[in-house]
Amino acid sequence: MWISNNYLLKLRFLITLFLCMLFTAGITHAASPREKLSSKIIQNSGIVSTAVTLKPDLVVTRVTMSKDCRIQFTLKNTSKGGLADKFHRQGSVKIRVTGKTSKNYIIPFRIVDTRGLLKKAGGSVTYVSAINISKTAYVKVDVDPGNKIPELNETNNSRRIQLRPKCSTTKNKPQSRVYLKPDLVVTKVTMSKDCRIQFTLKNTSKGRLADKFHRQGSVKIRVSGKDPKNHLIPFRIVDTKGLLKKAGGSVPYVSAINIPKTAYVKIDVDPGNKIPELNETNNSRRIQLRPKCSTAENKPQSREYLKPDLIIDSFINATENPTVTDDNVITVSVRNQGPASSTASKLELKVGGEATPPKYDVPALASGATHTLRRHINLPIALTYLSIAKIDADNGNVESDETNNEAELIFAVSPPPRPDLIIDSFINATENPTVTDDNVITVSVRNQGPASSTASKLELKVGGEATPPKYDVPALA
Repeated sequence: MWISNNYLLKLRFLITLFLCMLFTAGITHAASPREKLSSKIIQNSGIVSTAVTLKPDLVVTRVTMSKDCRIQFTLKNTSKGGLADKFHRQGSVKIRVTGKTSKNYIIPFRIVDTRGLLKKAGGSVTYVSAINISKTAYVKVDVDPGNKIPELNETNNSRRIQLRPKCSTTKNKPQSRVYLKPDLVVTKVTMSKDCRIQFTLKNTSKGRLADKFHRQGSVKIRVSGKDPKNHLIPFRIVDTKGLLKKAGGSVPYVSAINIPKTAYVKIDVDPGNKIPELNETNNSRRIQLRPKCSTAENKPQSREYLKPDLIIDSFINATENPTVTDDNVITVSVRNQGPASSTASKLELKVGGEATPPKYDVPALASGATHTLRRHINLPIALTYLSIAKIDADNGNVESDETNNEAELIFAVSPPPRPDLIIDSFINATENPTVTDDNVITVSVRNQGPASSTASKLELKVGGEATPPKYDVPALA
């Protein structure tokens, strides 16, 4: 059937007009599924709505190798939403290297993104890791592997690629050591001239041993014979100068343990695996020792390490960002870092300016054992509080060190959180209005405070209105 050109043009115009009307209606009444929208209220000629909160979207845009065959990658926040500080602190990157054996590495955002570039919409960061690839391997880089960060898209967080190194193994040495772990080994076990056990410890890694872990570290000595015995000596006695804290650092130690007869001696550094290391399988050495000195000379010269030593191992307010209405959970962990068991003791826990702080019972603790207490307290005044925890407050234990029983904690208590309502946008949605047009005055209200608001009123005055109308605004989170 023949149709004129004019008829076709009119038909095309009507279809285009109809589609435009549908598209406009969709924009007016539909919200993107990727946007979290609060409720919208339309009353008379005014519109009241809350602002759109966009989530970030973190992706791995590139995985390559550096010139010295280290894994490098680029992360990007492809969304128009920023990454909050809270989630940036929780974020991490997981690197899985698959070859003959598979290894996993976790690197926190605070190392990968030191400048916080991913917090910004569209921000990106490139990181050269210390992970070396000496042979062809598959590498998978996964950003936010535990899905701790709420994102627009949770399915695009990883990238997997095969890397083929082309540099010599002599050059395959990582230059960045910021997250490398230490590696503690026993390099030598012998006897002193007076038949006491002596040994040498060394940190063979290029990573440092943090102060926190040095305080927790210890050495276990097991002497096997007719009457096997175990001895536990803390690092603070073995390594008084902190030499093991340095990469490559070593320390020799002559113990007070005497060997009167031939026996097998096993030295185990960090027996409880409290220190994260590059290699957890090389911490011990076992050797047979044959004493050649007289029994009269076989007397230990020091018994200082045979006493308990009670310390405050951790001291925190488990309530994050407390306010005057919150229940503060003051948590104290006590540890016996000495080689001998302690007797029951008292923990004094003072919060703020308490005149008579309470004391709590702490049971007898074996060597290396811990005990945790929690105190619940409401602090109705917004202040910065100094708290002091003291173990063995009644001096019931004779310890090898009587000066390390106290710890301090400082935390702030804030006023209760409040809402903060603002006019986020204020426009006349009618373009170039005339006296015959319907003006659509559009107001967007947003709560930028940390607490939810109650229902409120929006007064909207146009021109010289003597009694401007007021519109209901619902409670806003």
